[in-house]
This record gives sequence, structure tokens and C-alpha cells, in this order.
Amino acid sequence: MKLGQNIKKLRKKNNAKQLDLANLLNVAISTIFSYETEDCEPSLENLIKIAQYFSVSVDYLLGIDIVEVKYNLKSYLKLSDLINVCKDMTEDQINVLIDVAKRFK
Repeated sequence: MKLGQNIKKLRKKNNAKQLDLANLLNVAISTIFSYETEDCEPSLENLIKIAQYFSVSVDYLLGIDIVEVKYNLKSYLKLSDLINVCKDMTEDQINVLIDVAKRFK
């Protein structure tokens, strides 16, 4: 996970000290160090506070690639459409569809 790396990178980019984050979150400096070294993870509440402090999304902090998520969602929606089409097909029609799909691998 990239959470600790992202917190540290944002902190340094914004010239913030571990003490600044510790005061914001009402935790010890050692806790911020543990977040950055990924020895522990912030609570959801603190994760949101960190994201707001640096004006980034929680997804960004977690290292989630939004483009990849959108692609996976599109793939899921296409699969969902295919399932809806197939639900009224006979078994023979589904087998023909599978055979055709195999040719596109």
C-alpha cells in the first residue's frame, strides 16, 4: 500500500512537520511516524482529516488509481449487460455465444 509514502510525500511537499499532523489528529508524533512507515494505519476519521488537510481525496492517499477503477466498473457494466441479454437465451444459444466469444481471445 502507498498510504504511508503518500502521507510523507504530501507532508514534505507542503513543508508540514510530523508535529503539525500529530496536533491536527490529536495523536503522538510517533503515531505519524508509524503511519509513514506503514507500521500502523490511521482510523477512517483520521484518514479523512489528513486528506482534507492536504486537499486531496482519500483515494489519492490510499494510492487508488481512479482510471483503473473506472475501467473495472465499465468492464463490470458490460458484463452485467451481457448477463441480462443471456438470461432469456436458451442453453444452446448461450453455448453458441460462448463459442463465438472464445474466437476473440
